[in-house]
Amino acid sequence: MGTIVWTAPSVEEQELWNAQQRDDKNAYIAALARTDVFVARPIDASAKTGFRKDPYYTLVRHGRKQMVPVYTRGVLPEQPPENSYWDKLMFPQWVQKVAARRDSIQLLIDGGTPLERVVNAGEAAAWVKQNPQRVLYLHDLEGVIRVLTNEPQDGELARGLACNAHLSVTNGRPWNTMERPYVDYPDTVRRNKQLWFISGPVEWQNKIDKLLDREQFPWPADSVFSIRMESGAAVRPTEDLDTDTAALTEAVNAWCDRYAAMPETRRDMVDIAEWILRLESWMRRDEVLPPDGIVQTQAVFHWARCINMAREGYACGYWDRTAGQEIVQHAGRLCGRTYEDWRQLSAAYIIGRVIQMGRTGRAETLYAQSLTRHRVLMRDPASPWVRLSLR
Repeated sequence: MGTIVWTAPSVEEQELWNAQQRDDKNAYIAALARTDVFVARPIDASAKTGFRKDPYYTLVRHGRKQMVPVYTRGVLPEQPPENSYWDKLMFPQWVQKVAARRDSIQLLIDGGTPLERVVNAGEAAAWVKQNPQRVLYLHDLEGVIRVLTNEPQDGELARGLACNAHLSVTNGRPWNTMERPYVDYPDTVRRNKQLWFISGPVEWQNKIDKLLDREQFPWPADSVFSIRMESGAAVRPTEDLDTDTAALTEAVNAWCDRYAAMPETRRDMVDIAEWILRLESWMRRDEVLPPDGIVQTQAVFHWARCINMAREGYACGYWDRTAGQEIVQHAGRLCGRTYEDWRQLSAAYIIGRVIQMGRTGRAETLYAQSLTRHRVLMRDPASPWVRLSLR
């Protein structure tokens, strides 16, 4: 019998493959205990109430038995079982919950691939309990650069996906994946309906169009950056932050007077102006920006969000992979035309993220997290920013 030659798509699958080659069940479970997995769940749970054995997970037949299909990310099928979605979970915490309810249930891990193995939930949960020092949690994956070798690693699509690397690394997700349809489906649909009032492909496309066209649909921060560049206020920073702030706020107030801005708009824009200069001073201190560097536009924050929404729209079934890829590539081209390199893009993303999400008391925490991500992306040999050019 010849040796099977198989290339694992990620570090996690390589660990499983090594254990599989040795037929080492404990090493196989140990590899699962260090990663996230995808489990099929019914989209409409009420439709499964008649299935008394396990109403919470979709089961598939394997031989003569019904099992829970579980996949690691690199070999996740293009589509989940019929009427199901993929629920992303950390394996060690999830398997303990499953075993507490029904420890005899069998898990079909990576079925139909060279990694296929049947694992008893009770045995896996017992191993996790006995080896807590070898278990990872979701936060252990956050901040780590992950990559899939069976997804694009170079070319225009990869370059577009890399423009959203800050968020991918923050979420512990491989930077170069387009995801799969119906991954985290209910949560993604619910989140986008609550945050963006999106309930279908039409609203989704409208939001994408607005994120891509920042000139026609500017946010307050976009206007402040434009005022700054047009007026020249604080474009050449001095060593006195108060002096620079006074110059930029004066320019913003003059703009508000000219266009009869509402009082709340004026207050918001002045606050943003102050934060722009404060954040730039932090980034110069931390060598994200050069000693005299500034950020000219935070547009990448919108375009990176657009890239993420393209992937989520694909996960929700609002469009196919080709349409999602076109959005990612378009956003990537905009980034390439706007920023000279990844360092400049990263500084703009950081300032956009903190301004949009951190001005209500979380600024320093968000900045510190973003700075850590920036340093990892700029230095780690696995980073797309090290391996790819922006243009």
